[in-house]
Amino acid sequence: MRREHPARRAAWFGAAGAVVGLCGLALTGAVDVLAAGDIPWGWASSFAGLVVAAAAVLGASPLGRRRSGAAVVAAAYVGLLTGVLLLGCLVAVLVVGRLPRAHERDVVLPALLGAALAAALFAGLLPTTGKTVAALGRTRRGRPEGVVRNFAERSSRGAGEDDLLDLADSLRRTMGMRAAEIWRVEGTALRRVASSPNRGALAFEISAIQRDVLSQSDIAGPSWLELWVPELAAGRSTTEVRSVAAAHFGELLGVVVVEKQQGEPFTVGEDQALVDLGHRLGAVLGNLELDSALRRTLGDLQRANEALQASRGRLVATADAERRRIERNLHDGAQQHLVAMAISIGLIRSQITEGPEIADELLEQLGDQLRATIDEVRELAHGIYPPALTHGGLVEALRSVIGRSPQQIDLHATAVRRYPAATEAAVYFCCLEALQNASKHAAGAAVSIALTGSDGRLEFCVSDDGPGYDPDTVAHGHGLENMSDRVGALGGEIAWQSAPGQGVTVQGWVPVTVVDEETP
Repeated sequence: MRREHPARRAAWFGAAGAVVGLCGLALTGAVDVLAAGDIPWGWASSFAGLVVAAAAVLGASPLGRRRSGAAVVAAAYVGLLTGVLLLGCLVAVLVVGRLPRAHERDVVLPALLGAALAAALFAGLLPTTGKTVAALGRTRRGRPEGVVRNFAERSSRGAGEDDLLDLADSLRRTMGMRAAEIWRVEGTALRRVASSPNRGALAFEISAIQRDVLSQSDIAGPSWLELWVPELAAGRSTTEVRSVAAAHFGELLGVVVVEKQQGEPFTVGEDQALVDLGHRLGAVLGNLELDSALRRTLGDLQRANEALQASRGRLVATADAERRRIERNLHDGAQQHLVAMAISIGLIRSQITEGPEIADELLEQLGDQLRATIDEVRELAHGIYPPALTHGGLVEALRSVIGRSPQQIDLHATAVRRYPAATEAAVYFCCLEALQNASKHAAGAAVSIALTGSDGRLEFCVSDDGPGYDPDTVAHGHGLENMSDRVGALGGEIAWQSAPGQGVTVQGWVPVTVVDEETP
């Protein structure tokens, strides 16, 4: 996206205001001094409107923005002309010897003579004035190193297409070249990103050898280019050409190519200026690469931080929901059984002496309630953290799940050992979530679990041959988010693939450290 250039547009509007003001001053002075009649305000307003409109159009166009300096020079010319015209009026007054009165019309002839003298004086001063204004405007940004320095200052805020065009145009003008081009290395290609005059975009593949040779040569002529990089020498047989590498710490980042008219050889001073230019430009492009990499890294960190915050929020919400589930299950299940058992114990105590037979029956019911309570508490504890995972490890815990599942599930474990509890729990619950999704959406389908241990990571894969789904039309549920949060908290990754008629595959991995020998 191109960046706006308010300063360059302001230069055009400032120049337009100066031109309108100076012309108005000259017109008012001439009319007052010569007493030539009323000021033609209608014509003056039309002229001012045309000048401002032209400034708006030129300030909005890319070419006009690149030529904003010409607006300042033009305003200086108008200022000089205004002074000369007022000088002519003063000469006319001096000729007459006094200010003319309204009824005196014969002063027009001296005024015309003064205007003619002023025009002749302006014509004589024009070339000298132009050179003087250009010399005054030629600050350090007008020299080749100044052009690159100015480009570096603007690039610190992000270089755009106009900045590169300005750089090429400034190089051509300040060094008096026929043409100037800037090429940048983009991946394995060398692309022309700016040229003056404009020659459009062009790119070609550059080999590693060409890149090394270019980076090691400060400046090269046509024969060298024809030998090593003929793509850069193409179409330049009728010009004098030089190429200079823009490298940073030995890495080629760009190339500057300049041309002169045939028969105008490059001087030693011009070659040295080009070499210095290449060094400075290489440093600037290197800083741009570092800035771009830093911005990308900061963007990645920001996105990772946002994802981490969202993951933490989901984990907190999931933990709160799990606590509420456990509390509800204890209240509605085990707690109710325990209350019933307490009531039964009171009834038994009252019936022991009055009716032993009734007491025996109540004791039998109490035993049933006690066994039901034990089963419910065991099932509840299994949902929180299965004992088989603690004592037998990941493989044994999954075998226990397979033994209770009505589906056909195959388990394949390769080099799986004992790992930290958090690692085993994350992989176990991810596999359990995938199995529950398969049971819910692919009932009767064959399911397989694959566990693979390697140096530094534990990989898992749960797949089924069910109906599958279209990821573009079906949104992922909270279960997949929980799985991603579990492995993400350990520094791992998870992904799932599916298509209509091709089942679902959930794959993931977590970094691991072995804490025990391999589980049989």
